[in-house]
Amino acid sequence: MTHLSNETISRTLERVAELLELDGANPKRVQAHRQSARVIRRCPRAIAAVADEEGVEGLHQLGLGYLMGGLVTDWLRSEDLPLLRTLEAAHHPGCQLLRVPGIGPRLAAEIKHALGVESLSQLEQVARDGRLSQVCGFGPRRIALVRSALDAMLHPEGRVSGCHPPVQLDLEMPRRAGIASSLDPEDEPELAQATPKLH
Repeated sequence: MTHLSNETISRTLERVAELLELDGANPKRVQAHRQSARVIRRCPRAIAAVADEEGVEGLHQLGLGYLMGGLVTDWLRSEDLPLLRTLEAAHHPGCQLLRVPGIGPRLAAEIKHALGVESLSQLEQVARDGRLSQVCGFGPRRIALVRSALDAMLHPEGRVSGCHPPVQLDLEMPRRAGIASSLDPEDEPELAQATPKLH
């Protein structure tokens, strides 16, 4: 288990709260992170030690809710906070991946974390050489959709009007084909909103 200081844990939770607020998240969820940050900052005991020795119940006794206690315990034990990665990817000014239909903040963060990909050209390379399939949520059909979108975005000069039919990113196709499990449920609202017709 990582041995982060109480101050570091508190500042990280406050950062999560800020990003959630920017996302328009439920105010109660934002407040839960801020309240937990305050509790941890005031706590005389080392939160990392409490989580290690007593788990979620120990953190709850200190004033954290069970959900927040679970989040903090998992974070300290795994040394990874996926929620923060997802939020920071969504708000990174240079995150080109979010321009691709079918890729929301969660998947953008996973791609960057797993493959180190940040640009559209890098994404095209991993989609073509097969490495994108290593990222959870990317099956053959989803990769085909991403490749079609990238082809239209990066190589518009190769798409002569009248020579190729328009590419319709039908994001319901995987569900009708019986492979809905390949889609990340948290990304589906983003996919529905980001379904354009590319010419």
